[in-house]
Amino acid sequence: PHLQDGIHEWRDGKRFIKEGDKLYLEGTNTLAGSVVTLDKCVRNFTRFTGSALGEALKCATYNPAKCLGIENKKGTLRAGADADLVVLDRKGYPQSTWVKGREVWKRVVV
Repeated sequence: PHLQDGIHEWRDGKRFIKEGDKLYLEGTNTLAGSVVTLDKCVRNFTRFTGSALGEALKCATYNPAKCLGIENKKGTLRAGADADLVVLDRKGYPQSTWVKGREVWKRVVV
């Protein structure tokens, strides 16, 4: 999220262009990747599918953890899990971030 829009060095002497959430290979319209944040992906999921926020969150957290076989520690709020989490508001915007049960970031309301 801190990478500014513009041209950036990549590898093998190539460069990429960042425009918003997208990365392009310089001199082409070839999409080289994305820098979209996970909270925006969750909001997009709800908007594109009509799913509830809870279902989108499950798709972004529990389901990938289950695929990796780590659902007892990640992607869940159950006892014994790592307690790494993000608190979102009802619209899916981050309000605070927690690592190992300790708040490490909080949205400042101005």
